[in-house]
Amino acid sequence: MATMNEKGQMMILFTLFIATVIISVSVLHAQNILAGMETSRTMILSPKNEIYNLRDLASIACDTKIMDNYLYKLQYSQNVSNQIKLLYSQKGVYGDIIIVESEKKLIVNFFSSDVEYSEKLNFNDICGVYAK
Repeated sequence: MATMNEKGQMMILFTLFIATVIISVSVLHAQNILAGMETSRTMILSPKNEIYNLRDLASIACDTKIMDNYLYKLQYSQNVSNQIKLLYSQKGVYGDIIIVESEKKLIVNFFSSDVEYSEKLNFNDICGVYAK
């Protein structure tokens, strides 16, 4: 009878060991699935292309190759800025460009529920050779 109890105890211990291993593996697997889902959600929501497009639109706003008149240039830049605000607000985010003529700077802003991006650029960096 003593050998029968020892075999039963060994089976119970072995079963507990296997159950512990299975639970540990399932917990690690669940954590990896959650991490993968969070990573994919972050990649889907990444506004990298929107920010790139906003910088591209900023270069259009400060493009002075066709503008000699200062007032016309200022009005043109303001119109582009207003259109950008309208387009980005329809997507549910805030996108804007601010042109600071006195400092020869351009401020690009993008704000969404997940990302806050603001960058100050020189006219020469974004507008190329056409900046005055």
